[in-house]
Amino acid sequence: MGVLSLAYAEHAYNWKKAGHDIIELTESTINDAVHKLDVLILINPNNPTAQRFTKSQLFDWHKQLQLRNGWLIIDEAFIDSTPENSLSSYPVTDGLIILRSIGKFFGLAGIRCGFVIASEAIIKHLNQLLGPWTISHPSRYIAAAALLDINWQQNTQLELTKQSNRLALLLHNSGLKISSQTDLFVWVQTKSAKQIHQFLAQQGILTRLFNKPQSLRFGLPKTESQWLYLSKFLHDYCFSVA
Repeated sequence: MGVLSLAYAEHAYNWKKAGHDIIELTESTINDAVHKLDVLILINPNNPTAQRFTKSQLFDWHKQLQLRNGWLIIDEAFIDSTPENSLSSYPVTDGLIILRSIGKFFGLAGIRCGFVIASEAIIKHLNQLLGPWTISHPSRYIAAAALLDINWQQNTQLELTKQSNRLALLLHNSGLKISSQTDLFVWVQTKSAKQIHQFLAQQGILTRLFNKPQSLRFGLPKTESQWLYLSKFLHDYCFSVA
């Protein structure tokens, strides 16, 4: 099975733990490798590189995988701010599995609620594996309310774009080069990634550190005080190493 590298590591970890052979891919090597895969797992947009895959690419890879009854699994955890790029509105088809999350765009990671869009046979099998009590009643209530609040979603899409650009500008003004971004995070490649990560962590500001390549994923601050803290400590760090 093929997985992206660099990407959210839990997919590869859990499939390997289940006994599957893992082939690490980059965005540029998928076309050459897909013909020999049984399963291809993609994150769209990718975490943390923000690489976006087009619908035509995804449908083409799905078609090639289906020639061997293979699966294309797409993790759309970060797609809610650009729903037009999602495949979730298309008819369910064999071999296409879409994972959705309410934890990122909606900020509700704590309720531990996610969704799978797939064929009836796969959904039935997952239900048997998971059992009847996977999501608490309060989590169901909160998730339903969030999904029905269309006005909030539309306003949040606009606000997230603005806040992501604000974060990118702050990082740029602090001397960091922006590698890519989505409406939910900004990715920075820098040889000082580990030092910046440790320095900010000591101030209570958490980033996601990656070693290959050396890079950081910055999430969006939620309050003005958090914006001020991040600005101050980035300035302090850059000043201390200048």
